[in-house]
Amino acid sequence: MKTLGLTRGQLLILFFAAAVILLFFAYKKIDADTTAQIKTRYEEASAQMREQAEQLVTSKMQTTLALAISLSQNSDLKTLPQSRSDAVKKYSQYIETMRDETPFKNVWLEVTDEEGIYRSWRTQQKIVPDAAPKKGCNAPAVFLQGNEEDLLITAAVPLDGAPCSRMLYVHTHFNSISDALQRKKIDAVVLANEATSGTLRDPFSGMFAGPYYVANKHASKTLIERAASAAGTDSCSKPSYTAADGFLQTGVPLLDDTGAPLGCMMLFRSIETIAIEDLRSKSTSLKMLLFTAMSILIALLGWITFFFQKRQKAYYKEIIDSSSNVIIVTDGVEIIDVNRTFFSYLPTAIASIDAFKEKYNCICDFFVIEDGFLAPEMEHETWVEYAANRPEKRHIAKIKVEDDVYYFQVKAAKLKQSDDQRFSVVFTDITREYLDEIELERISLTDPLTKVWNRRYFDETMQKEFERSRRYGYLVSLLMIDIDHFKKINDRYGHAIGDKVLVTLCESLNIMLRKEDSFCRIGGEEFAVILPHTSRENALIIADRMRKRALEIAVDETIHFTISIGVCECGKSVEACYQSADKALYLAKYSGRNRVEQCMQQTVTL
Repeated sequence: MKTLGLTRGQLLILFFAAAVILLFFAYKKIDADTTAQIKTRYEEASAQMREQAEQLVTSKMQTTLALAISLSQNSDLKTLPQSRSDAVKKYSQYIETMRDETPFKNVWLEVTDEEGIYRSWRTQQKIVPDAAPKKGCNAPAVFLQGNEEDLLITAAVPLDGAPCSRMLYVHTHFNSISDALQRKKIDAVVLANEATSGTLRDPFSGMFAGPYYVANKHASKTLIERAASAAGTDSCSKPSYTAADGFLQTGVPLLDDTGAPLGCMMLFRSIETIAIEDLRSKSTSLKMLLFTAMSILIALLGWITFFFQKRQKAYYKEIIDSSSNVIIVTDGVEIIDVNRTFFSYLPTAIASIDAFKEKYNCICDFFVIEDGFLAPEMEHETWVEYAANRPEKRHIAKIKVEDDVYYFQVKAAKLKQSDDQRFSVVFTDITREYLDEIELERISLTDPLTKVWNRRYFDETMQKEFERSRRYGYLVSLLMIDIDHFKKINDRYGHAIGDKVLVTLCESLNIMLRKEDSFCRIGGEEFAVILPHTSRENALIIADRMRKRALEIAVDETIHFTISIGVCECGKSVEACYQSADKALYLAKYSGRNRVEQCMQQTVTL
């Protein structure tokens, strides 16, 4: 038969050539769209990183100014003693109070008058001031500055209502800002530029990234090396972000009160924490859909040819058999025909449809019945009707043949030219891709150091367990755990030992829990345990066992530590439960540490 001078075979060749070209351009379009979407995600994430850093700097500056104004009202500072030993004693009392009762853990105080400069961080006698104009001497002010020792946030307040004659300066550091960013999964390195770094005579942190002084004392060696290789403070003047070596990098410029550059707060975030896997997964799914559509098209062409021209049946059968996908024709229950690949997944004894039908009724006999996978019957429809009636959904069948488990993406279409109800079904083996997706999901929900669940898993699971408890009427309790004096462990033994303490604690406590419990790391040394089907009374018993178990742990045989635990039985909401457990934890630490405290009700205030 000829149409417009072309044989049916030639028309098929043209058709397939056109299909290949369309497939190629579809691939290119999918890749281009995915790249653009990932770029948008990176831009949004970097903008959020900069916004969070800027908000923390602004908040720290405002708090520092408020602290300076409050201290300026202190009569002891207004009448600074002439005795240096008395001055040092007063400074020590103020700083110790601030460390215990405020978020300021590292503060320098400075009082200047016409006779000299009194500094809390120096032991020498008063220093003769220079004649340069004092910043903020006419009214309280806060600004960033670099002096001979550090890059600082400084608040200046005139004393005694006499502008420019006697001044109080409160200097704070960037450590708390970088710590707060780290809790948001953002690593920060605060760098002074070369000009500012060159004025340092006695650098407080003692750390440098190439020629740039590192102002946040808690920055790790790895982070400093990464900052040095990223061109230092120049990165703040580059485009909004760069993505390389598994990290998204951006920066916030640090300016003094005149707008002159002092340095840069370089920000790094692991790309693994940025949700782009859904875009890649969608891209992969669309590509697989193209292949599946092509396979279905080949199958349909083969069966149409069977009805119109019997002598070409073997030819099209060969095309179907050459597909690496499993292709079957079924009426929804019984298999009518299959391709050769179908038998490669079955025991060797089953090499024909008849042999299959002797032992099984339906391919669905191999389905593993689990949530999220195709079942023999779905919403009062057979599995194949369900898949065919919902082509926009991704259908996955978990199939077990003897000891082997496979995952197939299933696409089904009704054969319209068939007198009976028949469906062409394509099973695409996605076992490796699916297991990779599961592993990626597991990695994204696991803390890389301790191997317990991370904050994202905690937030998602806490919400799910709370909703289930409300639906089915069971209790859920929450434990908040914190290692006592963990900073002292890091400071005394180093971060490597600190990491070992975290890992050892998680290993020791996690094995004490049930399978349905969830042990999560939600901060640096802070952990949470979700306990479904557990009352507050039982949660208190579990918490005290954990506290006692921590007493038995010895890291490197000599290092011991304790933990404090807050316990709460969830009631009103997830947020209320979390806040109540956190308050109970605070009470445990405030009451002496190495304790278990409970929230009596979710409205408790400490």
